[in-house]
Amino acid sequence: MELTCCREVARNDPYGMAADNWSLGVMLYALLFGESPFYCAETKDTLRRVRSCGYQFPCHEKNLGDAKDLIQSLIVEDPKARLSLDGALLVGRSICGTSRKPDTDANSLNFQVSWHIVF
Repeated sequence: MELTCCREVARNDPYGMAADNWSLGVMLYALLFGESPFYCAETKDTLRRVRSCGYQFPCHEKNLGDAKDLIQSLIVEDPKARLSLDGALLVGRSICGTSRKPDTDANSLNFQVSWHIVF
């Protein structure tokens, strides 16, 4: 839990829907860079980094400007300043080069999953 929990949860403060926005930013970071932005070997150290919003992007990653901007707009100390989930969806579509609304029918998706690789 401490790997994706938001600053408010780590500080035992009240939290709302913006907590999910933070977690989305953490998950995007982990997907892009292969690790949590706040990970430390000790849970207490991880939580300290979450509370201080202390993370950095790996310096070896150069061509991910838009994705980094999205993550930085989600992992924000002030919950009211975090990008909304609707905003994140719009930015994500922009990054992927599509502006159309995705189909809601699971059978109409334009990609195939290689389930033998997943499992």
